[in-house]
Amino acid sequence: MGSDVLILTIYFLVVIYVLYQMALSLESQLEEKVKVSLNLKDSAESVQAQLAKLQSEITAKVTETSAFATMLLKASGGNGKKIPHIPRLELTVPESAELSGKITLNAGPTGKLSKQALQMRGRHLTLDVDNRTLDTQIFVDWDRSSITYLSANAKRAIRIVPNMSWEPQHRQVFSVVNPSEKLQANVTTENSFVRNADTQQIEPKKPLLNVEELVTFASPDLKALEKEFGAIKKRGMFSLNVMLGLRRLVEPDHLTTYLLVPFNFDAELLADEIAFPPLKWLLDRPDRRPGQVFNTMVLGRRRR
Repeated sequence: MGSDVLILTIYFLVVIYVLYQMALSLESQLEEKVKVSLNLKDSAESVQAQLAKLQSEITAKVTETSAFATMLLKASGGNGKKIPHIPRLELTVPESAELSGKITLNAGPTGKLSKQALQMRGRHLTLDVDNRTLDTQIFVDWDRSSITYLSANAKRAIRIVPNMSWEPQHRQVFSVVNPSEKLQANVTTENSFVRNADTQQIEPKKPLLNVEELVTFASPDLKALEKEFGAIKKRGMFSLNVMLGLRRLVEPDHLTTYLLVPFNFDAELLADEIAFPPLKWLLDRPDRRPGQVFNTMVLGRRRR
């Protein structure tokens, strides 16, 4: 009888251990490791410096609320709803003595990223261009745009399009954004492409971003991180530098204004969560008392 109890005890301990390891493996995929943010302040300062040298009347600034989105929301009767504050780079283009058009730009991915999230969102960078002008045409020169990732080595930006049969090293066609139009583009580098043996199409199979690499480069001193429990932020982890051309429809081609718009991404290494899932669930409960903060500090790093 005693031996049966011992065998059952060992059996249940093994089962619990296996389930625990499975939970940890799943958690490692879902746990948010880094927080990526876009440094639009540097983007606005760089573009404004270029405009000043060109003596252009165009101005650049960072905006967080879209007036156009607010207008649409009010028109739909949703006055009580909150509009998400998404930072964007805004270019104001004087088109007449009374009117000015707006061009807003944004890039991604941003936010908290896990291994699973990067499998989808980290395969490429994204560029959004919204042309809300009356007579200003925008050109995106992909061959003069570049991407840097964890180093200063720049690689040519390649726009991902369906059914790519051409070689990535060939010249790319400009993207044109006419007045009242938008552009949403996915961008990666040449070394991310491989040829599909069955279809002979060029496909971006290699992910551009890697969460382990971001974690390693975002933490210059792992021992200091272990001691402090906090987060470490590192600037300029990767960047998308976009060459834009702006031209009024009533003006000749040689009066096109060319701007190099840098989108610099910062990465913040997030503190680890408590590893044991049931304990983490208990500490996440809404009725958790302030005294339980001590347990968090003892049993694992503080929650983000």
